[in-house]
Amino acid sequence: MLLSRVKNFNLRTRAKYFAEDPSIPQGYPITDIRFDPRQTPEFGAMTSVALAFTDSIPTQYKNPLQNGVVNPHIYSTLMAPPITLILLHEPYAMVGRDSCLSAYHILTSARSIATLVHTIASTSYDCTKLGLFPVFAWFTSARVLTRFLRAALEEKYVEQIGVLKDEISFILRSLKRLSDRAPLAGRYARMLEDHVLKTCGAEAAASICPLDPTEMPGTIGFAPEMQEGDAADKILSMRLASLHAALSAGSTVTPSLPPFWPSSVTANTVE
Repeated sequence: MLLSRVKNFNLRTRAKYFAEDPSIPQGYPITDIRFDPRQTPEFGAMTSVALAFTDSIPTQYKNPLQNGVVNPHIYSTLMAPPITLILLHEPYAMVGRDSCLSAYHILTSARSIATLVHTIASTSYDCTKLGLFPVFAWFTSARVLTRFLRAALEEKYVEQIGVLKDEISFILRSLKRLSDRAPLAGRYARMLEDHVLKTCGAEAAASICPLDPTEMPGTIGFAPEMQEGDAADKILSMRLASLHAALSAGSTVTPSLPPFWPSSVTANTVE
């Protein structure tokens, strides 16, 4: 119900404003782009409900591990409030500004989801039994954290850069581990890798999404000349950044090359 209310709000609020609906404050002319949905009573009410929802859950149900066994219903329920806050506040969050309350909400929500990822990773539970919603929540959490990583990189906050990279990398690995049994998780993992590359650049992507040398010739496509347009540039940038990081580490290995590579061509990277 929370998610449904947020979806309807995001879809209809601006339409109501431009239609001069009396339920929406008309602080600016209808042609003015400065209209901020956060000024509406409904926005504040949904934020309060989402924040109060978790507090209203009985203490014994605030941990998805019940007697050492993961309860999938509790797990999904605990993810609903942070996802609600992210979907509600992310379009208006000014990441990097300490005074932005929306940025605070989406960061704390993303990290609460990351905590739940750590919780289930510490068990042997079959995550395919959770359904698809938690997988979406994991991806959404990492996507939000990527925005903060970009801000940290721009401001050169070294301590936060390391923390955010670790959080994103852990969620990415969790999605990849699940991808064999849940194809949607694999798709979200690829989307996350692409999002990190576009948002934070090739160097950050190389440290968060390290290349597997056994996959380099084939599934990853080390030869960008076989791609087209922007795809070739993105692949080349990411591969070169990963290669430089590997060479600086010192440990090298020469992977086997497919038949179309000239016999004189070799590539070194980390094993």
